Amino acid sequence: MAELGLLASDRSLRAGAFPSGAACALADSGDVGGSPIQWRDRAGIQPASLLLGLANAFPALRRVVLPSARTRCGALRRRRGAQRATNKGTRFVHYYEPNFLNEALVLLDRYGSRARVLAGGTLLGPQLRSDDAAVDALVNVKRIAELRRVTIAGDALHIGALLTASELAQDSLVRKHAPLIAEAARSMGAPQLRNVATLGGNVLSRDPAADLATALLALDAGCIVTSLSDDECEIPLADMLAPQAPALAPGALLSAVRIPAHSGRWAYHKMTRRRAFEMAVVAAAVCCELTGEVVVRARIALAGAAAAPIRAKSAEAALTNIRLTRAAAAGAAAKAAALDAGRLNDKRASAAYRRQLVSVLTRRALLDVAGEQPTRVTR
Repeated sequence: MAELGLLASDRSLRAGAFPSGAACALADSGDVGGSPIQWRDRAGIQPASLLLGLANAFPALRRVVLPSARTRCGALRRRRGAQRATNKGTRFVHYYEPNFLNEALVLLDRYGSRARVLAGGTLLGPQLRSDDAAVDALVNVKRIAELRRVTIAGDALHIGALLTASELAQDSLVRKHAPLIAEAARSMGAPQLRNVATLGGNVLSRDPAADLATALLALDAGCIVTSLSDDECEIPLADMLAPQAPALAPGALLSAVRIPAHSGRWAYHKMTRRRAFEMAVVAAAVCCELTGEVVVRARIALAGAAAAPIRAKSAEAALTNIRLTRAAAAGAAAKAAALDAGRLNDKRASAAYRRQLVSVLTRRALLDVAGEQPTRVTR
């Protein structure tokens, strides 16, 4: 496990300073060269300890070295006292950077519900600043290589939870076997966001407008959850996003997403108030398997229409075993707005406006699928 700084074990960060960087830490590591206290920071051991060591090694230098060393040690003691006074009443959060998945699982099992996983940090940072009372440890999983892998296993595509939106948009396997995911990732905000936002964080956020979770829903994706006690298990993404679904159990980690092989046409449309730096007001992800012009199976996922991304079951049923015409697309879109969309009403958009967007974007996405038009993203 990687240890940062110069302390012997884990480094402690003041929670209020996260994620801008670490505060200096004090360490007592015994007397070296007669010094009762050593101060360690990012620069290493301070010169006072070196001076005292020289004085002990070369008695002839004591007259010159000791006065300077005593002055420095006194200053360090005062500095340490001031640091303790500053830290009084301040909680510290332990920070870890494991290199392997098993190490991360051990840490999560040790701290249980009082641990938080740090990946992209786009949502965790603000949460910690607003309320860090329930957090004792941060486990940064960015060093774990197996969480960044994209592989084909059997008839499914496995995508590591640590891949960022930028990596998903550019990965050759994702673009070949799950182009809907690549398109949704490409549409996410600005490059600064895409470079840090991860697949796992987007899914677990349960944000109503989560682009990647919406695209994954339309592909019938499953979540691979790993823990020390239960090893690996697969949970359907729809179950994880259900209104009454519990969060991941303490000690569990979302390690990958599994996407079954499929053959069909797809489209992704979204509407935002600005082109970048903002999540979608509403988005529609559509994946249809057709025989000729007849829909064999339709999967429609909506973002911004409920408290979390949802499947438009009524609209899917209306399309099954019929020709995908303009009239059929309009009828299914109307059912998605009237029967499937929730009543999400917030400062970004009213419920009525969201339902109208659901109807418009779903119809456009279905027409893209029907007409084999170049897939585009409405913004």
